[in-house]
Amino acid sequence: MRSSDKQADDGLASAAPALLENEKRPRNRIWSVRGGHDERRSCAGFSEAQLSFLLCFRTLQGMPKVVKRLAPQRLRPFPHGITVAYIGDGKGKTTAAVGAATRAAGYGWKVLFLQFYKSTAWPSGERDALRKLGVDVEVHGAGFVGILGDRKHIHEHQRAAQRALSLAWAHIVSGTYKLVVLDEVISCLEQKLLPVAALVGLLTKRAKHLKAKHVNLVLTGHEKFPAVLKYCDVVTEMKMVKHPYYKGFIAVKGIDY
Repeated sequence: MRSSDKQADDGLASAAPALLENEKRPRNRIWSVRGGHDERRSCAGFSEAQLSFLLCFRTLQGMPKVVKRLAPQRLRPFPHGITVAYIGDGKGKTTAAVGAATRAAGYGWKVLFLQFYKSTAWPSGERDALRKLGVDVEVHGAGFVGILGDRKHIHEHQRAAQRALSLAWAHIVSGTYKLVVLDEVISCLEQKLLPVAALVGLLTKRAKHLKAKHVNLVLTGHEKFPAVLKYCDVVTEMKMVKHPYYKGFIAVKGIDY
């Protein structure tokens, strides 16, 4: 490390207690440094490096705390098929489900990737890729609901979702598949295409069925439904920080579909 860098670091370290003490005083809110000249005068005497330190400190203060979890001392095999839910308003839920299907196919598992909500009218690079890997892909949605020029009656969407759920159960109990992905099934609950009780009923029956309880499941959608998540062993929430859609941009081929 150069001597000048070390001196700067030492200066910040020594100044930190005083800076943080000053931060507690109402008239010296360092976070307001991004305001006008009046706010800057309240920070007089601090160097730019010291102000940057405080801005960084305040940013970290506002971040959610990381929960530390202790690793178990002993690990054991999972007793039945695992259920994974990818939820949230961020991009990546179907992408994660495709990744799970790809990994399972790599081990020679028989995999079904069943899509609710979406239709064959919308192109999909992941469907083509999965089929090349030997994954069975079925698309049973009637298309996006209420967006992208949708003119179908809600009953048509509901019938498609109900049929897809019935087919999903038939596949789960067939003993053919080791992994079944129900892509956008939770989205069907959000759009009132399926009652929550219908999906909960499937998960309940699966837990008691001799064959079905050993089938691994992946569910995707946006919202949290406690009655559904109760039956999930892994729940990952994708958080949307930025997305071009909300600036009026269409989905990007090869990235979004």
